[in-house]
Amino acid sequence: CLTIFGAHAGEILKKVASSDNQKLKELVVIGLVCIGIALIWNLHFPIFKRMWTSSFIMLTSGLAFLSLGLFYLVIDMLKFQKWAFFFVVVGMNSLTIYMI
Repeated sequence: CLTIFGAHAGEILKKVASSDNQKLKELVVIGLVCIGIALIWNLHFPIFKRMWTSSFIMLTSGLAFLSLGLFYLVIDMLKFQKWAFFFVVVGMNSLTIYMI
């Protein structure tokens, strides 16, 4: 499920017709909705990491959407990019980093 949410986030960022503000708004809204669903769902189905419950998936997905929105704002919209170079290198060579 997290992979599907990640693919959806990628589709949001790839939209050519959307402006940067629309993309950011969509990421934040989806993140808040996922967290809200997780907290409501927690009343009947606890957020429990060891079992990877669906409420845990919704909570972590919501936090991931909000984090991605924050990084999108800082790196792509506000252009604070120098500090992120390390993550670009690791991301482009993830298999090599994993093997090391």
